[in-house]
Amino acid sequence: MIARIAYFDNVTSEQRAARGVYFREQLLPALTAQDGYVTGYFLHQVQGERLQLVSFTIWQSEEQLRLGEQRALATAPLPGGMAYPDRVETYEVDYHS
Repeated sequence: MIARIAYFDNVTSEQRAARGVYFREQLLPALTAQDGYVTGYFLHQVQGERLQLVSFTIWQSEEQLRLGEQRALATAPLPGGMAYPDRVETYEVDYHS
């Protein structure tokens, strides 16, 4: 299994609200329909007047992760002005419960 962690830095409250609607109504349904998608968590942390958003998803394999991302974004493309993550990390999962 593969874990993907994406970081969105310096997000305003307004941007978070817009992303929340997009994630819930468009991206999550597109992600969960993909083969190999196991689970996802979407987190935030307050940093002064800005926020950091973190997307943490688990996939059965790296190949399914890459294909699932492509298909999900083709189904639910990012609305104008919505940025891609500032950085993305992937890890092999050693253990899970």
